[in-house]
Amino acid sequence: MKIKLYGIILALLLIGVFICSSIFFNSFFLTLGRLHPLVLHLPIGALVLVFFLDILSRVKGHYPKSIITYALGFSAFFASLACIFGYILSLEGGYLGDTLDIHFWTGILSAVLITLLFLLSCSNNKILKKLFLPFFIVTLGCISVAGHYGSVLTHGSDFLTEHLKPTVSVKPITSIDSLSLYNNVVHEVFESKCIECHNSTKKKGGLSLASKGSLLMGGDSGLAFVKNNAKESLLLELCTLPISDENHMPPEGKPQLTKKELWLLEYWINNSDKTDDRIAFLDKTDTLQNYLKDYIAIDQVSIKHASVSVLISLKEKGFTIRNISPKHGGVWVTYKNKDLPDDGLKALAAIKDQIVELDLGNTNLSDDTTEVLKELKNLKKLYINNTNITDVSLSYLEKLKQLKILVFHNTAITRSGLENILSNVKLTKVYAWKTNIDHSVASVLEKKYNVIIDLGSDNHTY
Repeated sequence: MKIKLYGIILALLLIGVFICSSIFFNSFFLTLGRLHPLVLHLPIGALVLVFFLDILSRVKGHYPKSIITYALGFSAFFASLACIFGYILSLEGGYLGDTLDIHFWTGILSAVLITLLFLLSCSNNKILKKLFLPFFIVTLGCISVAGHYGSVLTHGSDFLTEHLKPTVSVKPITSIDSLSLYNNVVHEVFESKCIECHNSTKKKGGLSLASKGSLLMGGDSGLAFVKNNAKESLLLELCTLPISDENHMPPEGKPQLTKKELWLLEYWINNSDKTDDRIAFLDKTDTLQNYLKDYIAIDQVSIKHASVSVLISLKEKGFTIRNISPKHGGVWVTYKNKDLPDDGLKALAAIKDQIVELDLGNTNLSDDTTEVLKELKNLKKLYINNTNITDVSLSYLEKLKQLKILVFHNTAITRSGLENILSNVKLTKVYAWKTNIDHSVASVLEKKYNVIIDLGSDNHTY
């Protein structure tokens, strides 16, 4: 039986070596590398379970040797497989060399140690049996180091300690002229949409956007942008490709840059000789000043980070949640399925202070489930388009003073509901085509409340 297990493990490892040697000739195998995050959790879980069983068995005096041996064999196999897939994934590039090396070698060492633990569990030698527990502790320590550096590669160097750091008090910026075009605007865009994959430890395409210096160095494809020439800049070109294009950035499924953010990036590139200047020294346009209002509003609000356990429970309900910026606790929330959870939106009350952007468009949202919206005091952007809401839902927004953008096209909203919210909240833009609001009404409301009401390209009258 033992010989068969050794043979199976050896055969699988040889298959892995063959796969690694083949990836240079067939890009299909690169896909296997993406399985690394999935596979690596299997040996870790099995190893922790075995450690628990081993300690418990020593206390109770009944040792299930066969179960422990089989579990360690399982862990050894998947640890080896995780190493193979991890090696394939590393060939994609974009990871910091030193961090990757430590993760790579401690991962391999962990697989070797787990395999040795498996062999020790098969032995009946009394001396080797005494080495089993201390050897196990060393193995757990090694796999912990490998796991830590894996998290650094994926999430950045401060992932583990982010919430342990003392909060730095930053004086809020209260005027547009005091904003720095790069530090307070462009870098904020990078932090919310790009730095997850383009940072100091994970440089996809060889590009890091973590600092101005790393940005100017460019990536594997050359410079990220051409000074004062947005049209010739690769950074903007990739962000404006069709989302279905494999080179589009950010990748499909990630939060995308808005039209406003793309405009600001283009403006910054075309004025890149002045990126260190405050807005006060730049040529301002009405569009620029209007777009920069959002960055003042964010800086004026201090938002604490939500509890990790709460975020996990919401994600289990089907909500997708992402940080707006690592510097504060504001989050973007959406629900991609049509049917909302059985309890509707009640669960969102747990992060009512953190929600800055909320997208509930294309769901079965109705007036019966929207009352929780009135608690979202830091909400800035709300998408409730293509839903079953009426003016009743808009009435819940009357006290949301941070709300700036409201999207409710293809709903039963009327002039009365819109005017009621405009008289209480200073919105900057409303998207309202395919509603009971026509162009003549929109024109009157725009002038009266200094807001932009977008009714689309067609003249919708309902």
